[in-house]
Amino acid sequence: MDEYNAGTEALHLARRYADRAARMATSAENKLHTSERHLSGDYAAVGTLYADVSRVYAAIATATPTPEPTPAEEN
Repeated sequence: MDEYNAGTEALHLARRYADRAARMATSAENKLHTSERHLSGDYAAVGTLYADVSRVYAAIATATPTPEPTPAEEN
């Protein structure tokens, strides 16, 4: 069984929030072409927040040391 790895989990979360940021950016752009164009700024703000969260998780993943395998795991 694989053990928990904080760096891998942080990288997974960084990707998840980057995907959310991209979806919100697309939604903001789409809102510009509708009668709800007044909402585009709100969508863009949420997308920016998601992008910031993604960068934080990416930094955590980068700073988290990779665990060294134990002798039993090397075999």
